[in-house]
Amino acid sequence: GQFTRAGSGVTPSGHNHSQREPVHFLRIWVVPEERGLAPAYGQRAYDRAAAARGFELLASRDGRQGSLQVRQDLDLWLALLAPGDQRELRLRPGRHAWVHVARGEATLNDRELKAGDGAAVTGEESLRLAGRQAAEVLVFDLA
Repeated sequence: GQFTRAGSGVTPSGHNHSQREPVHFLRIWVVPEERGLAPAYGQRAYDRAAAARGFELLASRDGRQGSLQVRQDLDLWLALLAPGDQRELRLRPGRHAWVHVARGEATLNDRELKAGDGAAVTGEESLRLAGRQAAEVLVFDLA
């Protein structure tokens, strides 16, 4: 994963180094909780094995577990689901979530989601994910 804080402005760009393999970009914008922050950049490889077993923390306000630090009250989790895999992520009281299926197909609390689908979740104690096809699922735990 990569992180860029724009500061006073940024022009996004990206390119595929491979001549043969397609590339899949997912650009996520998070509005910081304060203005006037200095530009910043970060990058880290995520642990695919951890994401295949449970949830891998990609970004957080405090940078815990080696995650990328962002200036907003959120935790960004990744789950890699095989068909039939089931996971549960408990939400603290008063929290909300946004779930985005980057690839594949999954169910969220028994509702089917396909690649590109997102779901806003409010008033739930937990998120129950299940893989219908191999799936990459991002979970934003939000204030």
